[in-house]
Amino acid sequence: MSGIIGDNTGRGTGLIKAAGGGGKIGQVLSATDTTQRTTNSATYTLASSTLTVDITPAATSSKILVFATIAIGQSSANQGHYTIYRDSTNLSGSGNDDAFMINQVGDLYQGMSMSFLDSPSSTSALTYQVRIKTGSTNHNTKLQYSADTMSTITVMEVLV
Repeated sequence: MSGIIGDNTGRGTGLIKAAGGGGKIGQVLSATDTTQRTTNSATYTLASSTLTVDITPAATSSKILVFATIAIGQSSANQGHYTIYRDSTNLSGSGNDDAFMINQVGDLYQGMSMSFLDSPSSTSALTYQVRIKTGSTNHNTKLQYSADTMSTITVMEVLV
């Protein structure tokens, strides 16, 4: 046995080529934030002006893969809502609870990840950012719950 895989089509090499498919990664951009931020807003607010990435897709067929890893915190008996926006569009939907939501009875401090594969159909500059809100204006929702935590957002253009 020679270890070569054949497909019985009489090719000279006897090798089967891998099928094409999937996209190639074009641009990869990232931003981080280490500043503690707190909101008691019941509407989505920009979590951080530094936790924002601008990207200009090379083609309208490109997809944008967005990853956000954030350090979250919230005060007792509160719902914290976290989402990713493209420009003014909430990528998780428009409803109150369509985003990632943490409902906590006591104080909460933890890491959290979000991801979204976006199809913007655009070659214009796009801005991706993390936004947060609280479920009750009597309580706080936090980003970077302590001085030694960090949040990141990474966007990748997938060329199709």
